[in-house]
Amino acid sequence: MVENELVKKLKQLVAAKLYCNIEIGEYINDTKSGQPISVNENFLLLGYINEFQCDGFVIVPTENITGIDTDNDFLNYILKEEVICSDYEGMSNFDISSFENVFSSFKQNKKNILVLCRELDKVYIGKVVEVFFDRIKFLQFDVEGVWNEFYSEIRYSDITLISFGDRYVEYFSKYVSKSGAYVNRASDCIADISPDDKWVNVLKQLSNQKEYCNIETKEDYSCIRAGVPMIVSNSFLLMAANDHFQYNGYEIIPIKDITYVEKGFEFINHILRSENIYPNYEKVENFDLSSFEIIFNRFLSEKKVLGIDYGKNHNIFIGRIVELSNDCCILHHFDAEGQWQKDNIRINYCQINRIFFDDRYTMFFYKYIAIN
Repeated sequence: MVENELVKKLKQLVAAKLYCNIEIGEYINDTKSGQPISVNENFLLLGYINEFQCDGFVIVPTENITGIDTDNDFLNYILKEEVICSDYEGMSNFDISSFENVFSSFKQNKKNILVLCRELDKVYIGKVVEVFFDRIKFLQFDVEGVWNEFYSEIRYSDITLISFGDRYVEYFSKYVSKSGAYVNRASDCIADISPDDKWVNVLKQLSNQKEYCNIETKEDYSCIRAGVPMIVSNSFLLMAANDHFQYNGYEIIPIKDITYVEKGFEFINHILRSENIYPNYEKVENFDLSSFEIIFNRFLSEKKVLGIDYGKNHNIFIGRIVELSNDCCILHHFDAEGQWQKDNIRINYCQINRIFFDDRYTMFFYKYIAIN
């Protein structure tokens, strides 16, 4: 897409106040969804919307945008009906004319921000100290809320995107040292990589302690799941999914697919407890994780909507179980436009990556689709 065509399309979305997906580079996790607030030849300011919830803002250099998906009529309908993020006018005057002006604003208001440099595989969270014509001097803090002893220099040419005002940055900022000076505090936040035969024991320990952790599956960074293990069997993990300091439904993951468990996030656990952020244990009490057939039988008997992450390409299907056997189930599913599909789909248990339910995305869609 030619740059002026891209900017023209974004300006149309700004005027219409429509939701879209912004593709940034080649890394799928860098795709940002939301409502464009303002745009010029150099930058886009996006109101970030994550699963039908406003979650801060993103500034993207237009040269980093590789695509725009505007085929979201049903999503826009739901957002309008729920009055979600309907007014961003207060941010329309935010100066995005240049990197210098953007970072000067953050320096002036002393606001913590996140800067992603994808090509360098670096994420910086902290505050702007000095602004130059080609770079900034930045003071960052780590996952334990400890400010670095030394400043970092971030060149504008390395920046993929900037985000601010989101729950992740705001919660960290609330509990990090207020002085901005180096805090000499030892951290025991060390990844605990356990042998394969100990996954179940590690997860049961975390479940008993109600501890936050990261679960990686299939040796794929995009498959890292964050949350609190709630129920653990020899075959499955049921965890409460944590999405930037709030719980967002539940996920069931086959134990055989787990490649590592990372624990020891003392600072994150401290924030969660201090903010009284806990998952709802009653919703999944006595959930039987003996087998796929037993798991799906529960959804079938309750006529409950669920999502399935399926196959090597991680295709997502959302709907209701209508039939099951010992090696597969039949799913009556709907598409991204809220339309029930005429043909049901056969789901082979051996190709399931995860099951998810009671999350905002699934429940908002299900609320507005025609019941069939």
